[in-house]
Amino acid sequence: MIFPTDKEYKVSKSIFLGKKAINEKYKPLKDWISKEFTVDVINIVVDCCKYGKSKDNRIQIILKTKADCRKFENPRQKNGVWKPFDTEAGKKVSAEINLNHKDILKLPNENVFVVFSAFERVAIQEIHDRLPKNLFKNIKNILGSDIWDIRHYFSCTYVMCYKNEQVSNCKNKYVRFKRKF
Repeated sequence: MIFPTDKEYKVSKSIFLGKKAINEKYKPLKDWISKEFTVDVINIVVDCCKYGKSKDNRIQIILKTKADCRKFENPRQKNGVWKPFDTEAGKKVSAEINLNHKDILKLPNENVFVVFSAFERVAIQEIHDRLPKNLFKNIKNILGSDIWDIRHYFSCTYVMCYKNEQVSNCKNKYVRFKRKF
């Protein structure tokens, strides 16, 4: 789940809004993860991940917030390769699936690859993508000549000034602008 147009996001959003329920066969795993790691699991997506001649069961755990997702991240590298989800927590989830939840696997005799996604991050991107494009031009006009450009990438907006000294001036103008609303 990366973009608001992804099927996993749309289904998870329906679950989050209470319009749908999580698949019943995933509910015991959802409850176990929520309790074991004190996180809010919204949805679980099970599919197959194929690379080369190998196939794995990919279990995507969709968590409510980025803070929940960080509980499963590993900021370190292993053998020079960044493996964000190669953690003890991720291994514990994989072991739990293999021990008590094999019925959810698409490929029962293959490996389990567990990934974690933050619903919040994609929801923010969806909202940000809906902002009118002229809004950024209006902000640039309000903040004045100190602004070089305003760019929107994914769920972030970047305000660029010509010089470092102009940044604090823009911040002050923005705070006054924001108070009007």
